[in-house]
Amino acid sequence: MASPSPFIICPGVHATRWTQDFVAQLVGADRALAPRIHVSPVAPALAWSGYPLRRWLTAAFPIPARSPLTFVAFSAGCVAAAAIAHYWGQQGGRVERVIALDGWGVPLGGPFPVQRLSHDFLTHLTTTGPAPSQSHFYGDPAVPHDHLWRYPAQVSGWMVPPRHPQGRGSSADRLPMTALDFLLRAVASEG
Repeated sequence: MASPSPFIICPGVHATRWTQDFVAQLVGADRALAPRIHVSPVAPALAWSGYPLRRWLTAAFPIPARSPLTFVAFSAGCVAAAAIAHYWGQQGGRVERVIALDGWGVPLGGPFPVQRLSHDFLTHLTTTGPAPSQSHFYGDPAVPHDHLWRYPAQVSGWMVPPRHPQGRGSSADRLPMTALDFLLRAVASEG
């Protein structure tokens, strides 16, 4: 059996403490995730750039890596995650999935699953295609942008199933949960 995919955490342009809090919540909910988490050491001012992320990643995980990589990115970090996920695949590496938290306007289509989390319904509408092939999440009630990363356990909202148009169907079509619960489900569905 293949080993679980490493998580490459791609923070945005913000204080390092936000990412430490995010990782602590993931590990607090599932301790088995701890050895899989690798936080990009890229300076926050360059969070959007795929180049420094690529340099670190290729040194840490030589291609071809034994396990496919899962990218978990926030805000500007989604730009770098999108770029490196495509690069990684083109170089023979495997991408398990990209999980984008508030990656406004970042084109994330590709030969790998993409799951998006949005801090509100408007962001969800403007970043998710008309019928996405993967489940996605939006905060309801809306929360500030940074709360999706800093406090995912406290962000309530809806998981919308794959291929559901825009996600405002009946409550039978959506599942209430927190952003953290959605992330844990996404991880559990790997393989």
